[in-house]
Amino acid sequence: MSFAQLADSPWPSYQNNARNTGLSPYAGPETDSLLWKYGLGRSPIQEAAVIGPNGTVYINRVTKHLMAFNRKGFLKWKFKTEAHIYTTPVVGSNGTIYITPKTGPLHAIDSDGTLKWKYDLDSGNGNASPTIGTSGTIYVGQGNIFHAINPDGNLKWKFETNGDLDRNAALGPDGTVYVVSTNDILYALSQQGDQKWKFQLPDYPSAPTVSSEGTVYVGILGGSSDTLYAINPKGRVGDVPIFV
Repeated sequence: MSFAQLADSPWPSYQNNARNTGLSPYAGPETDSLLWKYGLGRSPIQEAAVIGPNGTVYINRVTKHLMAFNRKGFLKWKFKTEAHIYTTPVVGSNGTIYITPKTGPLHAIDSDGTLKWKYDLDSGNGNASPTIGTSGTIYVGQGNIFHAINPDGNLKWKFETNGDLDRNAALGPDGTVYVVSTNDILYALSQQGDQKWKFQLPDYPSAPTVSSEGTVYVGILGGSSDTLYAINPKGRVGDVPIFV
């Protein structure tokens, strides 16, 4: 079986990698020369494009479509979903593209634009993009249920949180899964779906980002001041313990 690890491409997912660092190893353009453009009419795009292993560019449109473009900007194909899409696609190492429509199932789409499988998340609205682990597991939250799904589309495990999950998950170097809920709790989950710890954050936390050493960073927007939290893999900020 070809496992659906993250694609070896310049930008295969939200924030480029499973740790959500947003870092690229490539230098940006040195001139403002336009290579190509493609008219999308009045259809809005909520999230960023991603790049597959062969240079194909994928982007979700709110109007229920995943679109694929070649390197020269020509439309290769488009795939229609059952519901609007407000998330970023993610590309696996085998070329499979994973998308999560607002109220629809998780879709696994082949690089030729055909459906491979669907997994019914069946847990409310979804605004989080999928995340792929090194074992090929696909992680995504919808409603208040966080799902771990095997590369063949079958459920591996699921975890229920106290609030909805509308932010993307991040993975630590040791495989720990980090996800933030709408009631402002950062959860640390094991690869088996067990809670390792949880940390209460102030209002309006961002999606987590994880450093190569395992430190989890979460930004806070709002309240009396904006704050950046740095939390170690044991769930502590400095010497302040988390609550369990």
